[in-house]
Amino acid sequence: MGIVLIPEEHEFPMIIHQKISKVISEQSFGIYDDSTLQAIECHTTLRGTPTLQDHILFVADKIEWDQSGTPPYIQELLKALDVSIYHASFSYIKYLMDRKHSLIVVHPWLIDAHSHLEKVLNKQI
Repeated sequence: MGIVLIPEEHEFPMIIHQKISKVISEQSFGIYDDSTLQAIECHTTLRGTPTLQDHILFVADKIEWDQSGTPPYIQELLKALDVSIYHASFSYIKYLMDRKHSLIVVHPWLIDAHSHLEKVLNKQI
């Protein structure tokens, strides 16, 4: 597949699915649009300078919970989404960062997205 893995992905292989999803989208579904593929590739962690499309797919992924019950962060995320997609992304990332001590890994793309959004959203205030 030619996927380059970083140490955090070796430590927590489940997180690799975002990169695998990009390859599958390209090879199995014929998706070749770079912006779409980039959004698929970071739909779990986001990335440092995300595009609008990245944010949309990232937030949609968080709303569409893959476990039983209601996501514990959903009310805050939806409230933030009423403000903007950027606030919604930040809401979820902040939820994770507030609990980072309990996460198996904190992906560097997530850290970069957190820093980026913190700067961008602080400029708006």
